[in-house]
Amino acid sequence: MVEEKKGLSSDFLKIIAFVTMIIDHTGLILKGVLPDYLYVACRVVGRLSFPIFAYCVVEGFVHTSNYKKYIIRMWVLAFISELPFNLMTSGKWLYDGGANVLFTFAVALLVLGVFKWAEDKGMKGRISAYAAMSVAIVGTYFLHTDYSWVGIIFIVVLYCLRNMPEYKYVCGSVIMWLNGSLYNLAAPLAFVPIYFCNGRKGRLTKWITYSIYPLHMLVLGLIREVVIYG
Repeated sequence: MVEEKKGLSSDFLKIIAFVTMIIDHTGLILKGVLPDYLYVACRVVGRLSFPIFAYCVVEGFVHTSNYKKYIIRMWVLAFISELPFNLMTSGKWLYDGGANVLFTFAVALLVLGVFKWAEDKGMKGRISAYAAMSVAIVGTYFLHTDYSWVGIIFIVVLYCLRNMPEYKYVCGSVIMWLNGSLYNLAAPLAFVPIYFCNGRKGRLTKWITYSIYPLHMLVLGLIREVVIYG
């Protein structure tokens, strides 16, 4: 009989990320309605979601059996999620003030693909990998994707240091603090559940996990427009 690994499954890790994300976004749409201390609490709690999702993206990349399908799903979901994201953040279906975080993840997956290809290519490969990362940093910065260049660097660091946890946690924490918001001082707390993740795959299907992101923003966006500002 195989002994089951102790710790948190990937399902539990994703649930933590989704719950903290929904708390964060709820605080966002209720700004001016909630007392200041509750608004700040929601935004601080929400800083845990991005590092966990980024970790899951890296793990998905490392363990996927079909990179092409994985990255296509991420790009498709990013485009599907953009309208709900716009509605939730601005009250408009079309808004050019920024793009949702899945675009950052999708671009980062392209960069990770180059890094993986470059692993046995010597100096030429390393130059190609860092050139790809530089292009991604510039692109996400000018497109104003959520977490933009900080997200790209964070995900690359998680990938490159995936077998060196101590360095990964320290470097990841410093990168999160570069995002410019005081709320991100809480972001390194996300490494606590990540540390206890046992790597065991859960039972949540990818379609359930993929659908939560656009659906919760659609619901919150409608609440924002109909209930709060209607």
